[in-house]
Amino acid sequence: MLLASGCGALRRAEIRNAARVFSDHPGSNVFVQDNDPELIRDALPFVLKTYEALLASDPKNRDLYLATADAFARYASAFVHAEAERLEKVDFQRAQYLRRRATKLYLRGRNYAVAGLTLDYPDFEKRLREDLQRILHALSEKDVPLLFWAAAGWAGAISTDVNNMSLVAELPIVEAMMR
Repeated sequence: MLLASGCGALRRAEIRNAARVFSDHPGSNVFVQDNDPELIRDALPFVLKTYEALLASDPKNRDLYLATADAFARYASAFVHAEAERLEKVDFQRAQYLRRRATKLYLRGRNYAVAGLTLDYPDFEKRLREDLQRILHALSEKDVPLLFWAAAGWAGAISTDVNNMSLVAELPIVEAMMR
């Protein structure tokens, strides 16, 4: 039994170390500073799924939630939403498909940021909807990056699905988060 619990602790430590490497924001500069956007476009889906796998093994890792939210929003914006905009006049059907996909990716990023905030603020999303100003005032400086990516993902989703009135109706929440 003791050996098994020691192995579990060792496994968690290994997962934390891997997550730290992947979620370290200076390390993410490898993607931001790369001069080959096609390489980045092709690599990011693997990175996104790796983040999700690491989160499944380490669901209390706030830094990993931040990196995952950031990566989903950036991928949605740079490669899916941008491609939908580019195709709007030449292939409307494909552009619509990409917009729907971008919306889902933006919301996934938002959800990871909200999950990261929920670690310290239980029922964070519910509290955003019920007592917006109080929960926003409760946040500290360390929460700003997660709050930013939650708002960015949410805003991105709204911008790609402007006909979804329930989503558009949440714009005041996003605006308050960005202040």
